[in-house]
Amino acid sequence: MSKIPESFIQQLLSAVDVVEVIDQRVPLQQRGRDYWACCPFHEEKTPSFSVSRDKQFYHCFGCGASGSAIGFLMQYGNMGFQDAVHELADGKGMSVPTEGRSTPDQTPLLNLLEQVSAWYREQLQSPAGAPARAYLDKRGVSAESRTEFALGFAPPGSNHVLKRFGNNAEARAGLERAGLVGRSDREYYDRFRQRLIFPIQDGRGRVIGFGGRSLGDAEPKYLNSPETPLFRKRNELYGLHRARREAGKAGFSVVVEGYMDVISMAGHGFGQTVATLGTAASETHVRRLFQIANEIKFCFDGDRAGQDAARKALKVALPELQAGRQISFVFLPEGEDPDSLLVRDGPEGMARALEAARPLSQWLFEDLQAGLDLSSMEGRMQLVESARPLLAQLPAGPMAQAMWQHLSSLSGVQCGPDAAPPRKPAAEPGAEPALSPIARAISLLLQHPELAQTVEPDSLTGLDIPGAEPLRMLVERCRQSPPPNTAQLIEFVRDSEQGAYLTRLAGQTGIDPERVEDYFRDTLQRLMAGQAARRRGELMRKGRLSDAEQQELRQLLAEKRA
Repeated sequence: MSKIPESFIQQLLSAVDVVEVIDQRVPLQQRGRDYWACCPFHEEKTPSFSVSRDKQFYHCFGCGASGSAIGFLMQYGNMGFQDAVHELADGKGMSVPTEGRSTPDQTPLLNLLEQVSAWYREQLQSPAGAPARAYLDKRGVSAESRTEFALGFAPPGSNHVLKRFGNNAEARAGLERAGLVGRSDREYYDRFRQRLIFPIQDGRGRVIGFGGRSLGDAEPKYLNSPETPLFRKRNELYGLHRARREAGKAGFSVVVEGYMDVISMAGHGFGQTVATLGTAASETHVRRLFQIANEIKFCFDGDRAGQDAARKALKVALPELQAGRQISFVFLPEGEDPDSLLVRDGPEGMARALEAARPLSQWLFEDLQAGLDLSSMEGRMQLVESARPLLAQLPAGPMAQAMWQHLSSLSGVQCGPDAAPPRKPAAEPGAEPALSPIARAISLLLQHPELAQTVEPDSLTGLDIPGAEPLRMLVERCRQSPPPNTAQLIEFVRDSEQGAYLTRLAGQTGIDPERVEDYFRDTLQRLMAGQAARRRGELMRKGRLSDAEQQELRQLLAEKRA
């Protein structure tokens, strides 16, 4: 995928005003230097959503949502990163440049896939496509749905696509990179043959791969494109591009297991439906769906396979259940799938099934208790041992507290996470949130980038504790000219391993602005003092010291006495 240069992101964030961007969508009221509103990301009566023009940053003290103007559009407008950047840039009349991230062949591959998709659509309408049209007629797929989902047909035979689009060695290599042909004994062949074709689109509606249902005896019944530079099954969801708007309106998305289920659901008014692509739900799937709506309803068959699929979905969803997010499960009667249920009971029946979805917390405990005798100590302890690793994955907050309390009630044993209890949603004015020194230093630096000028360039080199590397990285970035603001720093670290953690730290407050520089300096001194104390301990525990180590220890002891 093409990457937008970081320099352009910084330029864009200098050109936009986060207050204007948010006020166009959520009316803000000025209170002091900042602007406030009831948070658009969770229900509340008292405004806790703060927007800072100085920092170009928003933060909700209730649910923790925070970020730059880009982050706001992603969360509020159900957009991907690139879409949000393009919308902001369009509003400023700026052209978005790109630079290659993974392969220079992105545009040719996209063009090729679109051309082949159009050819497959032509084949569906040709005499050769009669079996595919008959299958769609039997399944009740309307002409409108066939057009909307760009359905096609791959004729029988091993080289139709190869002959039409692979007239030279370079073209054949392109077909292979796009996953359209395979190779055996140096001979190319069409990957999709005598199959109903389902184009798979990315979040921007571009064809990146295909799924094909066999209309003959060929196995497997469903075949997807292989992994390519554009297509990763664990990252993509069938129908996501179309489901985005409908999920935002409905407030939830629906995850089913097959292409035809998505098409049938959309044709009956449930346009917020997507499907995984022959894989279990992944962390990426859950994160992408939470970008477009705050609730996900997984819809599975009621058989054993459906229960297994639900367990896998639950495990990847638990770490993503931040405040305001919900996961629920719909189990259809055995032998039914969404398509057959719609045929039998109509949209009303499906609406009832979705309405009766079981919340994750309810189904998790029902599943864990199945087959256990909770009247016995052994049964209760088995429940605790099964539940503990699952609940430990929950983010700290009311949901986690409630589920630990429920486990305690069921087992008769006091249960809880090893971590400290979650902090209060909002810090009182003047209060100092309970952060470690390294986290406090990062938080202050993100809010006040000018503090980096008070740090000696080499003073953090020897700091060896968790969080030291992000702190060094931020200090280096803040010392560049022109110095960045909070929003630019957040976008600078967005793709880093700790990007989400750093964004949360940027929303921490509670320090008197007049004391910020002194507090930052004191925090760094505490960090270095702690580092020195650890090093003294290491040297004093060591049996024999080299001359250099003896000198280092004498110096550390002298500094301690000073």
